[in-house]
Amino acid sequence: SLIGSAASAVKGDIIPYFDAVLVPLQTFLTMQHNEETQVLMTTSMSTLGVLARCVGEEKFSREFAEKCLTIAMQLVETNDDPDVRKCVFTLFGAVATIVKEEMASVMEPCVNLMISSLQSTEGYNQHITGLDNTHLPLELLDDDDDENAGEDDDEPTEYDLLGVKANIGEEAFVGEKEHALVSLRDLSLECGSAFYPYV
Repeated sequence: SLIGSAASAVKGDIIPYFDAVLVPLQTFLTMQHNEETQVLMTTSMSTLGVLARCVGEEKFSREFAEKCLTIAMQLVETNDDPDVRKCVFTLFGAVATIVKEEMASVMEPCVNLMISSLQSTEGYNQHITGLDNTHLPLELLDDDDDENAGEDDDEPTEYDLLGVKANIGEEAFVGEKEHALVSLRDLSLECGSAFYPYV
């Protein structure tokens, strides 16, 4: 987001505007979303994580940090989506820079969620690649495929569209795992002895 980019550029100088920026972010994080508006929720989480790293404890109190963690866990429970989990993991890492070892009280569910993400094979069980019937499910195979093999059609086929959808899905789950790893690193660096039981 533009706010996140601005905060990253000016660092602590964003502090005078923090309270004003926080109001819409909290609204987007707590409102009900559909597929079209979910991007507002994920972008708000990402922006909040950037702000936490920029303003530090001076404005991002420990109490508010704990509230953010609670909201994040609720969002994961109500939204089974890799993009949501990716942003939640980023927020975990950012909040850890504020609460440090006091993260111990919520460390277990956070770490368990990220480990579960890393172990999950979701998003890796489908390999549809356009017109290559090698990986197509039997129900998508057509007896007329051989007859149409020589036709040159610029329009995207059903198989082409399925291939694109599968590739996007895989990228989302890979991104989720990447953010889980980065967040685990942040927790290990910021939370000291609170992270030892999970090593």
